[in-house]
Amino acid sequence: PTLLSGGSGSTELDRLRVMSQAMLRVTGDAMYVDVVAAIDGHVQPQALAAAHHQYAQAAALYADDRYGDAEPGLRNAVAALTAAGSPLAARARVDLASIDYVNGRYDALAQNMAPEVGNARTHRYGYVAARASWILGLSAFMQGRHGDARGYYEDALGEAESLKDAELIAGAHNLLASLFHYVGDETSTWIHLISALRGLDVTRSLKLRHGLLINAALIVRAVSEEAALAIQDEVIRNASDWGREGAIAEAFAQRASILTSLNRRELAANDLNEARRQLAGGKDPAMTGRVEMIVLSAETDLLRSTNPPAAVKAAETAIALASARRDRLRMAQLQLRLAQANIVWGREAAAQLALERGIAAFEEERSSWSDEARSSSRDELWGLFETSVQLAIKRKDYDRAFALSERARVRTLAEARAIATPRDLKMVQASLEANEAILALNQFDNELAVWVIRRTGASVITRPMTRAQAQQLVARQQDEVRLEASVPRAGRALYNEIVRPVAAQLKDVDRLVIVPDPTYEDAPFAAMWNEVTQHFLVQDVALRFAPSATAIAILNGSERRGTGNATALAVGAGDLARADAMAVASLYRSSSLLVGEAATRPRLLADAPSFPVVHLAAPLVASSINPLLSQLVFPDAAGVRHSGKVSGTDIASQPMTQTRLVVLDEVETSPSHRGEGTLSMARPFMAAGVPAVVGTLPGADERAARDLMIGFHREIANGVSAEQALSRVQRNTIQQNGGRLGAWTALVMYGSDR
Repeated sequence: PTLLSGGSGSTELDRLRVMSQAMLRVTGDAMYVDVVAAIDGHVQPQALAAAHHQYAQAAALYADDRYGDAEPGLRNAVAALTAAGSPLAARARVDLASIDYVNGRYDALAQNMAPEVGNARTHRYGYVAARASWILGLSAFMQGRHGDARGYYEDALGEAESLKDAELIAGAHNLLASLFHYVGDETSTWIHLISALRGLDVTRSLKLRHGLLINAALIVRAVSEEAALAIQDEVIRNASDWGREGAIAEAFAQRASILTSLNRRELAANDLNEARRQLAGGKDPAMTGRVEMIVLSAETDLLRSTNPPAAVKAAETAIALASARRDRLRMAQLQLRLAQANIVWGREAAAQLALERGIAAFEEERSSWSDEARSSSRDELWGLFETSVQLAIKRKDYDRAFALSERARVRTLAEARAIATPRDLKMVQASLEANEAILALNQFDNELAVWVIRRTGASVITRPMTRAQAQQLVARQQDEVRLEASVPRAGRALYNEIVRPVAAQLKDVDRLVIVPDPTYEDAPFAAMWNEVTQHFLVQDVALRFAPSATAIAILNGSERRGTGNATALAVGAGDLARADAMAVASLYRSSSLLVGEAATRPRLLADAPSFPVVHLAAPLVASSINPLLSQLVFPDAAGVRHSGKVSGTDIASQPMTQTRLVVLDEVETSPSHRGEGTLSMARPFMAAGVPAVVGTLPGADERAARDLMIGFHREIANGVSAEQALSRVQRNTIQQNGGRLGAWTALVMYGSDR
């Protein structure tokens, strides 16, 4: 009121006028210029002052994280500010949207905020546009709409950069780092995380520091628990300085989780006690309930091995909280923890019931998804299936174990739609030929299950190999390939762990289908070494891969059309790929080229489905956790951001039933070695109806791998099937190089054209 009543208020208004003009010149944000104009021109200044005062009171509660107390005042302030014609109504609406986010009201948030972004841009309210985009991105992420979330976050970053607001810039980079970490794009994760952490040097905001540090700890934890622990110590110090009970409690709970993983249980218990003490002083019920679930989850993990009844109680309490919030995904996660605690307690029936409830909640949520890219193998929910499979194998219920395993392997909606009728174990067996077998793997935390499925029967054995041991062996074998070792020690160890124990079941098999789980997806099975026969595995059997046993059964039951005398489309995205595409096209009697300016996203999607053979030479951004998030990179259309990227979702949603073979050739800028491999794109092409996809594993020499691909195409052009062509190229290379490891190990085929 003083501001509008003359006297000293006029001086304050003059100061505001100067500040608003400076902000407009420096940042381009016109919000406060319009606020001053509204004050100058208002015919009822007292009503406007009252609306401003009402907003100030509610905003103070909001800033103190007292969202429940702030919400009624903010709603009244929005109405009053709107009626009074104040631009601050937009700021108040953004604050309300934040409360909608905290309370999980994502649909209402999206409905209210979507027009806010456009209005803010029209009026040049850059800060409001950035905040609205930010909150829309958070909501989209929580709903699993990752593509939308990225777009909103990038819009927020763009607005922040226009404003030259270092804190907003750091926050937007932090959101993008979190998103890319979740979807498995580690390169982009670290690019944005490094940019975000620069904000620590410029900000005095303890709230922003908290967000930056807690996200850094989460991302680093995937690489090093010890490094994450050091960062989490700083998270706790910052949260304590900030004085927010919810933030402090969450920080202690997260550190307890890390300490539990490091088996420092006494320290973890101390942290959980402190988290509970802080939680008792929480001011906002919505925030307290959310953090309490995090504390209970960490408590369940800590107590599971030493006091399973207490772990069960903690999980059940958390499930009740999640149920009250109608959070199906959180309920599914907690049902997994409940099942794990019951297994340790020896209550297998209770564990199975919890797993069934968790899977039901997960699949109910999944059935509502419309975004193809929503699922992530980084999501612990897939542990529901893994634990169920292991429990079923332990109880010798192999039909159930197989069915659950197959459900877990179908991790994208596109693949689920492609499998209209799931195949049971007997149906898969019936689809196989006498000389054909499926070797399917389930790697659990503490053991490996190896399935052998043949026309005449199926068996499963378990091996005492932990996931960590398996990961180490695969990494060692990849190093052997990269160094072109002459003695395949890791390849021999993997053969002895996986293949030798089932050698009797593989007698007379000369066509072997590998169905790996994520632990083995990048393992060069072709280079597994049989020290008895002195042969690599590929010398004894024709190898191919499949995302699931059901996928092979479907392929085996479909009409078989080979690639002999086929017309080929060779696509080269960028200058480096042009020569590759031209070399491939020259091998076929009939071919088409898309290179240079013709190699665009629209042309690829329009032309590829009509060709039996498609060779794609392009840069690739691989997603390790969801193939539909992987991207082939073509040049962007002028002025249209990201318009050149062809995602796995784009491929999977486009029928390609006329295409019999796709060859994926990753184009890297490195002069000697490949990047992440191309098999992350194989599954989208198979979901689109392509029966055979040839690609590469990570790490092989690029030039040598490309030469082998040319040799492979030469065989195809001469009428040889893709399966036979790949085996021939690999076996010939082994003979020519004296059995050294190298690029031949990296060529793999998903599916089959036979």
